[in-house]
Amino acid sequence: DRAVLVEAFLDTQLSAGPREHETERPERLLAAMRHAVLNGGKRLRPFLLFEVNALLGGSDDAVLGAAAGLELVHCYSLVHDDLPCMDDDDMRRGRPTVHRAYDEATAVLAGDALQTAAFDIIRREVEETPAFTEEENRSGPPRAPIKEAFRESWPDMIRVVCMALMNVVPVVAPLRKARSCGSRARVRASPSATPRAVR
Repeated sequence: DRAVLVEAFLDTQLSAGPREHETERPERLLAAMRHAVLNGGKRLRPFLLFEVNALLGGSDDAVLGAAAGLELVHCYSLVHDDLPCMDDDDMRRGRPTVHRAYDEATAVLAGDALQTAAFDIIRREVEETPAFTEEENRSGPPRAPIKEAFRESWPDMIRVVCMALMNVVPVVAPLRKARSCGSRARVRASPSATPRAVR
């Protein structure tokens, strides 16, 4: 099951042991991150990425890191969306939201950390993937040049994928209207900030 596969990978990535280039993983912050992520989500975005990769002839294992990173970006957006200065939600997937289970400051940091972790996971997967040779690009399956292009321009491609799947961009305008995350006022999006499909 793909959801179980992603869940297990995320559980490993959010374990207590520091990764390369990390000094430590603060216990409370890590607990808040795990609370936000390991809560039985549908993992729809990883599923869509797996399906696109399968159409190109790839295996799920080959893009597991990218799928997990995309899910972390989604989870980060939910943590920040639930904050009092945004939707002020108390529950998420049947459990208290991160700022309710911990506090607002921890929720903000947890969301920021999830976003950073997402791109770190994706970066590591891209760097660890062997490059295709010219011969493989000429004689291999159609996915070869696509994957090689991904290696060269993955930040732009990931940004486009995130925009398309989650409509991240329209969230910026209402965020600028929020005076602070300590405010209890709800943010009302203007008509121009209403999420629209990315074309």
